[in-house]
Amino acid sequence: FTSRRENVTPDYPLTLLEGLTTIGHFCLLDHPSPTKKSSCSAEPANLRNARNAILEELPRIVNTMSLLWSVIKREDSQKRPTDFFGTTKSSSSVYFKATKTLRTKILDFLNPLTAQLGMQLMAAVAAVWNSKKPHRSHSKTKILPVASASQLILVDLICALNTLKIDSILHLVKEVVKKPAQIKGEEKSSLVDIPVLQFCFAFIQSILNDFVTRTPTLENKKDQKDLQEVTQKILEAVGTVAGSSLEQTSWLSRNLEVKAQPQILPDEFNVEDVNDTSVAPSSMVSASAPSIYSVQALSLLAEVLASLLDVVYRSDEKEKAVPLISRLLYFVFPYLRNHR
Repeated sequence: FTSRRENVTPDYPLTLLEGLTTIGHFCLLDHPSPTKKSSCSAEPANLRNARNAILEELPRIVNTMSLLWSVIKREDSQKRPTDFFGTTKSSSSVYFKATKTLRTKILDFLNPLTAQLGMQLMAAVAAVWNSKKPHRSHSKTKILPVASASQLILVDLICALNTLKIDSILHLVKEVVKKPAQIKGEEKSSLVDIPVLQFCFAFIQSILNDFVTRTPTLENKKDQKDLQEVTQKILEAVGTVAGSSLEQTSWLSRNLEVKAQPQILPDEFNVEDVNDTSVAPSSMVSASAPSIYSVQALSLLAEVLASLLDVVYRSDEKEKAVPLISRLLYFVFPYLRNHR
């Protein structure tokens, strides 16, 4: 088996990773200026061209790292004892016997990039996330995207970078959304803004899941209050999007009614289609107008509001949620009156 299919040295992946790390870090990272002319120093123009070429291939590099990471995760799971006697299943490939070393090499390549190339790295992650999007078998009416197994591996890889803290990742996501790059290699023009937000959602889910499983129930009242305030702000932001399609019936009246304008409806929405220009909101109105997402915002509230408030507000605190619910219903009732 190994002689026919694996006819190269077992340390081949490690050798490639080490070479990629040496070349990539030399071209991408800033280095102190040498005190004297070195025989191996590159001309500025050549170094700039090499840097741009590597940055252009950064999504492919991140995708490769993600694939290697998935193999490492699988091999590690197989090495755990599988029965009462502690028997372990051996690796199916001679390339991945030393998964610990391979894991270290992957992190050694990615960690130094985060300080100087954080935005480019996060944009590459978003492009890879988009390439691993789920198939159309998922429900079209599901507003919150369901991450595929390969996308969750990507989240796990980014979580393993010790140079990227949670606040740093959220900041980079914000910057990428402000100035989204175009995903290269796509048949139709698409940006990384929505994929990076979907990645951020899965990343936050992973962090919260880890927090909930490791941390006991919040007893600190300040922490509980902070959690409730953050939840309120997020829900009110969604409510504002829902209310952006409403207008006053007259300039003297405070009653609201639904404006007649295009909408992206949940039954027309699909995770795979969000970057497709054929269904993009820009074909109807400006993509910067949140009102085209009003119906989706209502559907999202219907999907998560009850369970979210039930978790955030304990049994003896339910009445604290009443003002928030009242503010949200202010945006909901006009749609009920307009419902046919």
